[in-house]
Amino acid sequence: MERKTMVEMIEKAIREASELDPGMRITEDSSFMDDLEMASVEIFSMIGDLEAENQIRIPERELSAVETVGELADLILGKIQ
Repeated sequence: MERKTMVEMIEKAIREASELDPGMRITEDSSFMDDLEMASVEIFSMIGDLEAENQIRIPERELSAVETVGELADLILGKIQ
């Protein structure tokens, strides 16, 4: 899967898991907590959806280092390739 496709998948999951303003721009550099102001429960919901969709499991210790959309894309791509 291409990185661009993964970023788009993450963006879709963010919009489904949060109450983000529909006009809010999401980029690879967007921070889940600072820029997108996602609550922890929204982040875990989004991660669960992405794990199910990609048939992977991401350990919490690996997630704790992830702050941006791009970092999450790289982590997921590393798990599925």
